[in-house]
Amino acid sequence: MSFRFEMLDMRYEILKAVCLPRRSRRVLLSFVFLFSSLFAFSQGASISAELDTNVIKLGGQTKLRIRVEHTKDVTITFPEFIDSIASHIEVVEEHKLDTISEKVTTFYKFEKTYTITSFDTGYWVIPAIRVYLNNDTSKFIESEALLLQVQGVALDPQKEVNDIKEPLSLSITWKEILIIAGIILVIIGIISGVSLYLLFFRKKKIKITELFQPKPLSAHEKALGLLDQLRKKKLWENNQVKLYHSELTDIIRGYIDERFGVSSPEQVSDETLAAMKGKVDEATFSKLRNMLQMADMVKFAKEQPLPSENELSMANAIEFVNTTIPVEIKEEKK
Repeated sequence: MSFRFEMLDMRYEILKAVCLPRRSRRVLLSFVFLFSSLFAFSQGASISAELDTNVIKLGGQTKLRIRVEHTKDVTITFPEFIDSIASHIEVVEEHKLDTISEKVTTFYKFEKTYTITSFDTGYWVIPAIRVYLNNDTSKFIESEALLLQVQGVALDPQKEVNDIKEPLSLSITWKEILIIAGIILVIIGIISGVSLYLLFFRKKKIKITELFQPKPLSAHEKALGLLDQLRKKKLWENNQVKLYHSELTDIIRGYIDERFGVSSPEQVSDETLAAMKGKVDEATFSKLRNMLQMADMVKFAKEQPLPSENELSMANAIEFVNTTIPVEIKEEKK
């Protein structure tokens, strides 16, 4: 073990010396080659480390290979690097543990590979890689330290600046093509379905709705329907004479407002009669006057008309509406 520490101290001094700016590159590379083949031995296991190449371009990659040989009674644990091994040395990928030889009687051989890179030019030391034995942090073996040279990229001012490495082209598998095609077909199907609905079904639905939508009632249809409902209530037969005549005149006043444009609901009877003078013939005007005057007598003079007089008011209202239906509507009925 003392020999191993002496060797480590000597390697450190040599690395420190050769990394000085004034030392030649030839001497530097010679020492790197010399110590890349060293092995460390301890407690039934040995370890070595090497780089596929000791010189890379800025942003280039190389592989750091750690080889371990140990007896079958020893277990080993390789380190896990998250993103970097040391300052200026980044880990691109950590590969699976590989068996580099078959099991023999007493020894096992394994190799662990790390793809590394650097984005800083210069000479960078890859420190010793420590492997633990038998899951005991106090027992370990270490590889030799390595030196990596990162060269800058020479730029020609007469040429355009290019990427350090060409863009990677990713091949598309048939499975990916089928998935993309399926997504496109689904989108086309949804768009087509919505378009068909808007063009045909929605338009057809609107037409059907319009077909069964009831037409608005004309003024006389509305008035005659309300008069029929009032008659079926039998108000005056149930001693609700005042309410009967009030609703009767409200219906006729509403009809006059819609049919002739006279604001009868807001007028007294005399104002309505004055406004209707000349708009209807004398017989029709007489029926309107008799009906309004009877209603005023019931509401204000508390008159109690005879049953025949109540029925006459209803008859006059119906007759007034029928005789004032617009001429064009009467011709359509024929």
